[in-house]
Amino acid sequence: MQVSGFTQFLSVTRALVSSNDVGQICPVPRWRTALESSFTLGRKTLMALTFPGALAAACTLAVSALTTLPAAAQAFNVNTSGTSQVVEVINPIGPVLRFATQTTGAGTFGLTGHFSTDIVNLGTGAGSGTNRFVAANGDELLGAFSVQLSPGPTPGTLFLNGVTQFTGGTGLFAGATGSATMEAFGQFISDTEAVVSFSHIGQLSLVPEPGTTAMLLAGLGLVGALAWHRRGAAPRLVGPKPGPLHSRSSKGE
Repeated sequence: MQVSGFTQFLSVTRALVSSNDVGQICPVPRWRTALESSFTLGRKTLMALTFPGALAAACTLAVSALTTLPAAAQAFNVNTSGTSQVVEVINPIGPVLRFATQTTGAGTFGLTGHFSTDIVNLGTGAGSGTNRFVAANGDELLGAFSVQLSPGPTPGTLFLNGVTQFTGGTGLFAGATGSATMEAFGQFISDTEAVVSFSHIGQLSLVPEPGTTAMLLAGLGLVGALAWHRRGAAPRLVGPKPGPLHSRSSKGE
């Protein structure tokens, strides 16, 4: 039965990771699971490299990827304005209301919109909910927040103060973490609708770029492919080629 080249590659790379020699040269504890996703390199590239030098380069790539730290926290600042509406009366005592808010504006990371849904007890002013910030390209940053309402300087106005904890998102914000303080001002223009303005200021940390994972796989793939090439090459005995005189004497004999 013929075994595919990729199957042979996986078999050799597993054996390579299990060997003590490679473990001493490049002790990377997560190789066993990462190797399943590694890839092979071209034969010409392998033949142009010496095994020790290429193995050292591959280990450097893999270790660098594994030890890459998440990006440092960056300043987060988004200012928006829009409307907030009462969409449900959960309990007339209080009363406890559900609000849906839609605002637009500008901020860091290309964010241009802020949407939230929260439940607030107007009797105590305490509330909580979830929100999302939307970038111009459609990427979304998700969060959960708690908020405290307090009366404003004139009837029908109120202040909001709270904290948002970021919980990831889509696109650029996948896996993002951080937090931001929230300050807002609202003016009711009817019994169920208010004009609001928000300011969010804090810090946001993004996950490492996909290039880091690619660097890890490149290093692991290079190690396995080099081992495959090295073990698959049969040893050859090289001797002197017969010269012209030797050829003639052989024919004469």
